[in-house]
Amino acid sequence: MKVNDIRELSLTSTSKGMLYKCIGNINGKKVYIKTGAKLKNKFSILEPISEAIAYEIINKFNIPCAVNYIQEMKLPILERDVLVNVSEDFLQGDESLMSIRNILGNSSREELYNKVVELIPQFRIDIDRMIVMDFLINNIDRHLRNFSVIVKEGKVIRFAPLYDHGLSIYADIQDFELEQDDKENWEMIDECKPFCESHYEQLELISDVNLPTVKIEDILDIIDKYKEHLSLHRIECIKFLLEKRYNYLLEKGIL
Repeated sequence: MKVNDIRELSLTSTSKGMLYKCIGNINGKKVYIKTGAKLKNKFSILEPISEAIAYEIINKFNIPCAVNYIQEMKLPILERDVLVNVSEDFLQGDESLMSIRNILGNSSREELYNKVVELIPQFRIDIDRMIVMDFLINNIDRHLRNFSVIVKEGKVIRFAPLYDHGLSIYADIQDFELEQDDKENWEMIDECKPFCESHYEQLELISDVNLPTVKIEDILDIIDKYKEHLSLHRIECIKFLLEKRYNYLLEKGIL
């Protein structure tokens, strides 16, 4: 799949490393392209794969999510092909994206959920569904710039599709680190944003989310699609995480 008109190539610093980002188009469709974190002279494949898996899982629940997939690609300033994440632009016409940070401004975590819901009460169910999906995939990076509303002609028209799941399902943990502990202990490490410090605690904020029934087997099958890129232990850890949290959502009556 050929990418045309690649532009705005940049190196962006994050708390987890350095990511190359650029914009181009594929078959006339605007796309955002992002590598994994740079580790010495290589780029991690984990963040791109995490984005693709998260999209497939979220899509199973009929929740709007930016279309993401992986692709081997040679970017202009890189000498070799690398595995990247390709994310399709979901804006139409003169629509623009406004992050919750831009709406809310700087704010402490105290009562943050209530503050956000008071600002955009019509989107509470979207926020609650986002919380459920972040719990399921253990997304550790849902800061206030990582969810948004879509604006047209100065008016908020809808909640934006979910995006930026690169730090889900242990993508921030390299294989040699992941091997240091078992799958049960990794699931108990529960880092969360933006409303609470724990995904389990954050889940207590939501009301009825009215999600469709999705079989756990269908979710786990998604992981197997990427097994050629992932170690056996990583696959076991991811599947344990998803199955345990899926069952917890069932027990709570959320799914």
